[in-house]
Amino acid sequence: MDALKKQIISRCRTKKMKITALRERVLNLILTENGVIKAYKIIAKMQDLEQRNIAPPTVYRCLDFWAATGILHRIDAVNGFILCRHLYEEHHQHALFVFVCRQCGSVDEPDFCDLAHRLDKACSQVGFSPDDSTIVLTGICRHCCC
Repeated sequence: MDALKKQIISRCRTKKMKITALRERVLNLILTENGVIKAYKIIAKMQDLEQRNIAPPTVYRCLDFWAATGILHRIDAVNGFILCRHLYEEHHQHALFVFVCRQCGSVDEPDFCDLAHRLDKACSQVGFSPDDSTIVLTGICRHCCC
């Protein structure tokens, strides 16, 4: 986790993005999560750690910041965020496919670049510009179905 955090912070500083103490505390909690990251879970963890009330908009702004950097992906279909699994791949495109297990909450972000390119081409051919390039499929993962 420390290596990933250092990479994220370094990437942000290279892009001249300001990392406040609050953003860093939220990042620390994000990196402890598996699967879908819910704002209210982050708020509850912060309140436990800091022994004080945390205003929800404060955490939402931090999550939005991390989403704007590409560290997180907002997944409206599950009302949460996921950590990008392809942060440091050179040729990763952010037209992503996300599989969310509705039983255990695990998240998989398979690399279907060929399919993403075909989808982009199909949209272009019909003159369609999607608002969001995230396709979320919910179902049961291989661990829960067995």
